[in-house]
Amino acid sequence: MKLLVCFDGSTQSYKAAGEAKKLAQIFGEKEVTLIHVYPDKDALYWDTVNQKKAQESPKGLSESERAQVDKFMRIKKMARAVEEDFESSNINVNKRIIKGDPVVKITEIAANEKYDMIVIGNRGLGGLKKMMLGSISNGVIQQSKVNVLVVK
Repeated sequence: MKLLVCFDGSTQSYKAAGEAKKLAQIFGEKEVTLIHVYPDKDALYWDTVNQKKAQESPKGLSESERAQVDKFMRIKKMARAVEEDFESSNINVNKRIIKGDPVVKITEIAANEKYDMIVIGNRGLGGLKKMMLGSISNGVIQQSKVNVLVVK
């Protein structure tokens, strides 16, 4: 079973990774793909994170921009911890960090690369917030051509 695991550093994405690990163990999978998709508007921050070798804040950025870079550096570090957890169970992780619309990229990659299942966390937004903001997990469910496991 080929698994695409969505990760954004949230508690729910950690839970999704945990469920994906269980599935991989049950089905004897030796590899999963951990994906993080960031929107175009965040490209500056990811580009900065990927170019930085040290933890210092980059020059020329405002305080809020530096805070955003720090957030992305934390996500990258958290993804490494998830990767190590999988590897401790002899499951290799293919990490992908991609720019674009999360719903579109996740569903395209899942279909084009013939994944059997997308594993994604549910942020738990409800009511008006969900209607106003939308939901990546809901969008993935609606657009995906492959099975989706939403972990709460």
